[in-house]
Amino acid sequence: MRVLGLVPYVAPGAALHYPDAKQVFAVCARSSKMNQPQPDPEPRAKSETGSTPLPPWAAGSARDAAVPAPAKSPTGEGAAQRPAGADAQAGMKTMPRLDSGSIFTVPPGQDGAPAAPRPNGDATRKPPYAAATVSAVPDIRPLPSMAKGASNPAAAAAAAMAPPPNRANTGRLSFSMLTGVQPEHLQTGYLDPFDVWFPEPRNIAETGINQGLITDLVIKAMYFRSYMSGNDIGTELRLPFYGVLDHILSLMKREQLCEVSGTSGLGEASYQYILTIKGMERAHQVLARSSYVGSCPVPLAKYVEMVKMQGAHKATVFRDTVEAALRGMVVSEDLRDAVGAAVNAGKSLFLFGAPGNGKTMLAERIAAMLGGHIAVPYALEADGQIIQLLDLSSHRPVVPHGASETDTVKAELADHRWVRVHRPVVMVGGELSMSSLDLIYNEISGFYEAPFQLKANGGLFLIDDFGRQQVSPQQLLNRWIVPLEKAIDFLTLKTGKKLQIPFDLFLVFSTNLNPEDLVDDAFLRRIQNKLSVPDPTAQQFLDIFVSQCMNMGVPFDQNGFNYLVKKHYIETGRPFRASHPRDLLRQMIGIARYKNVAPEMSPALLDAACRTFFVNTRIVR
Repeated sequence: MRVLGLVPYVAPGAALHYPDAKQVFAVCARSSKMNQPQPDPEPRAKSETGSTPLPPWAAGSARDAAVPAPAKSPTGEGAAQRPAGADAQAGMKTMPRLDSGSIFTVPPGQDGAPAAPRPNGDATRKPPYAAATVSAVPDIRPLPSMAKGASNPAAAAAAAMAPPPNRANTGRLSFSMLTGVQPEHLQTGYLDPFDVWFPEPRNIAETGINQGLITDLVIKAMYFRSYMSGNDIGTELRLPFYGVLDHILSLMKREQLCEVSGTSGLGEASYQYILTIKGMERAHQVLARSSYVGSCPVPLAKYVEMVKMQGAHKATVFRDTVEAALRGMVVSEDLRDAVGAAVNAGKSLFLFGAPGNGKTMLAERIAAMLGGHIAVPYALEADGQIIQLLDLSSHRPVVPHGASETDTVKAELADHRWVRVHRPVVMVGGELSMSSLDLIYNEISGFYEAPFQLKANGGLFLIDDFGRQQVSPQQLLNRWIVPLEKAIDFLTLKTGKKLQIPFDLFLVFSTNLNPEDLVDDAFLRRIQNKLSVPDPTAQQFLDIFVSQCMNMGVPFDQNGFNYLVKKHYIETGRPFRASHPRDLLRQMIGIARYKNVAPEMSPALLDAACRTFFVNTRIVR
């Protein structure tokens, strides 16, 4: 918030009086400057009405994929990779096109290899956020403006001056009661909603965690690192020293669990603390129960509240957002429109079709369509138990440009127990089991690991190769009936207590098996969107082959392509697959290296690649 400088008026012979905080807020509220729009160096994302800026996790769908709109994909069916904007490059030849008379001939004058930029991810698949552009500084957007009938700015300022509420039971309080700031106060754009929604705790009560659990975490941290300063302990537990840890350490000193052994600077936070013999004995007892060391957890009630709050502000996916997310893929217009509608329509999608046509890649790109950022805690506390939640294999922190994405410290919020991340993407395949869908308790470490669906909250959960898991499809489908209908999931602690968790994610099933053999009508009714990903057309297969040649550095040869299609597809009756160009070129490059010759689309190399790639006795030799 911008604070206006106030110069006190001094009457002759009068004493100098400075205004207190309430007077400052009152003057700011009366000032028209507080509500005047400030120039924005970048255009802000707009809501559907085009008048209200969206919150950071809603307005980011188009911003995270802030790339030029690609050229329209060629007509046809299927999904695979192709270069974006190839036809728009100045001085480049037009992409080869098949004429209507033959599947392996092109119009005269187009037999050369057209130049085009490399697509995003071919030889090595890139993650679902490959199309996104990370800005140097995370772009933050305010919450939606006050709804009709909300309080005016003067009333908002009066509410801001009101004393904060009682925070004795922070786990049950609402956001406005916790922070003292109403959501409509953020309409001016001066505040980062993430910082307001996740303020730094000022005392032990505001952490939502009981004093005993914090004390145990301090003892375990000091046990493993011996000498630690107050600042070091705060960094380890991600809690402020003054107001929280200073009280914990004072209590530990009174109980003779630790003592001050020196100092590394000025102030109490620089004191060096070490465990006493009594403290070492206490550490052994604490470690016997749980060896968790690290960030202080967040109460489950606060996490549930934040998931619901962030899930209520999702952006609408428009056509340009879908095109940006699918850039580099050859997708028919019908399939592209169906995917965009599916993301807007509901929370589940069933993809089916032959293997190798881009179902997995298509599901990954959906995460880029969701866009935006969410906040995820390092760990949760429920019924005295700790659940480790943040997983860098699924959560990608929003860090400044040039910083490592594994450096979560640069993505932490004002409450350092929370990390700002891109919408998570969790992918599982044939290794999925029923036990991995519940809380995973480690008997040795003494704490839990969050299941896949809990890590995917706020993002996308992809069950790939559906029907090939270690459990039957019926068991797996029955597991999702209640979450899909009620938007809640139930997890079980080792004590038998059930925890109710929000199920706020986009669930995608992908299979190359016949759907009728896997699911029944009762389950299909709960999956709102069912999409078939068919084989690519002849023209799409040509486009894919050209783009893969350019991506792998192999000169495209029209005659070689005609030879391949005629001999190994038409004469054998083999259908086109979107992954074949990439896989065949990899085989051909490997054979060329072995023979110490240049990789080229010669009949000899193409035949050798097909013999080692296809398992089919119908291949003509």
